[in-house]
Amino acid sequence: MADESEATDQRDLPVVVIEGEDDVAAVCGKMDARSEQQIVLYVKRNQAFRDPLSFNRVRRHAYLTGKEAIIVSPLQPVRAMAEGSGMAAFSTVREAERWAGGSGRLTLFGHDLELRWFSRRALAAATGIVIVGVAAATAALLLGPSAKITLRPELTPVDVQSFDVRADLDAEGVDVEEGLLPARIAERDITVELAVETTGDGFVGDQPASGVVTLFNNSEDDVVVPAGLQVQTLDGVVFQTTAEVEIPAGQDPFRPAEVVAVEPGEAGNVDVQTISEVIGGLAGDVDVLNNEPMSGGTNRPARLVTREDVNRLQGLVSEVVAQRGTELLSEAYGEESDDARLIVDGTFDSLILSTEVSPEVDGEGEFVFATTVARVSALTVSFDDIQTYAAAALEEGIEDGLSVSPDTITFNILAINEISETLSTVDFSFQASGMSGTTVDADEVKDIVSGRTPNEAREALAERYRLLAPAEIDVTPGVLNWVSGFDFRLDVEVETAP
Repeated sequence: MADESEATDQRDLPVVVIEGEDDVAAVCGKMDARSEQQIVLYVKRNQAFRDPLSFNRVRRHAYLTGKEAIIVSPLQPVRAMAEGSGMAAFSTVREAERWAGGSGRLTLFGHDLELRWFSRRALAAATGIVIVGVAAATAALLLGPSAKITLRPELTPVDVQSFDVRADLDAEGVDVEEGLLPARIAERDITVELAVETTGDGFVGDQPASGVVTLFNNSEDDVVVPAGLQVQTLDGVVFQTTAEVEIPAGQDPFRPAEVVAVEPGEAGNVDVQTISEVIGGLAGDVDVLNNEPMSGGTNRPARLVTREDVNRLQGLVSEVVAQRGTELLSEAYGEESDDARLIVDGTFDSLILSTEVSPEVDGEGEFVFATTVARVSALTVSFDDIQTYAAAALEEGIEDGLSVSPDTITFNILAINEISETLSTVDFSFQASGMSGTTVDADEVKDIVSGRTPNEAREALAERYRLLAPAEIDVTPGVLNWVSGFDFRLDVEVETAP
């Protein structure tokens, strides 16, 4: 493993140590301060170099200033990100020097082959070359290399224009001639929990009524009545026994039993001979009657849930579902999402899947609560489709040989003109502008660069296209100094964003 002491030793290559607080701009400034063409950037732990984008920016800056940045880091993830960005990366400065310092060159088939894997000393120490081996290796290099060609055309603003279009759920794709955009219903499930204060005033049970009843044995055998046997009045006021009672059969088939009302409140204060029914399995063997009134049941004042409270809560739930549902869809399909979509105003809809309200109407409580699960939806149009439509429409008014890339399109909605009753189509107007530039054909680019050195390819591309900066041509492996002649080994990328 390399350490910082090695990075600061005197080496043939200049070494710039990247401090923990250095950002990309600071690193580029340190490279600019060195006059050497090849510079080692020693990265140990740095917040700015945690993604490939940082390495791409450093590599591009080095290219534009005529330098080559070589990454040295003891951290494998850092080296992997650097290599993924097309930069040479090593774990020690010594390895970087062996790779970069004193490279040898060999001319094969009219091309200068730079053997950066071997130093001049290694080539000088070699006593001979096996011709067959060299030919085989050369053939492998000719077939194996790949190249990434990145062009950035010079862009010119296109005048702002307005368009009237229809978003349709049945449209299969963008159709500029018909003014159609494909639409889609986007939906999400949402849970809303709300509460409102209750407004009802009344009384609820406080203490239960109690008293004594007489139990009669109607069977030919002794009956044991367990504690908790329930008995009731004809209008449904329920009591239960407080202790076990044994009722003998024969001439004295009855016994007294203490009971207490199941529900507290004054409703349990019933008159004599009103408790007359036995509940449960003993109803056929035992009868009941109270020969004295029940007493002691009391009420207390309380806040109660009214029907108006529940209606008010459900209306508030609908409002919050609409508000939070719109926010949820906007977040899920916002400009920063992987599936950025325009949520069309006026098409929002919601479906209540379930609602639980507690307490129920006439129940006691300072608040009434509702938990609602709803499905929210809206008609949406892809941002990419709008940009594609606008780019194609704007191209109709520019000169031949130029094109408008969807990446350069900016737009804003002017008006929602009409929404169908079924929410299946929406007519709306939008305004868009963009940038036009030279139309770049990937196959043509490959023909231009094929078999040339990178410098020759850049010059040829500059003659053919109006470019904002020289084309970037990265050949892999870097030992080769020409661009492959095989199309499948060439990758063309056009950067059109302003």
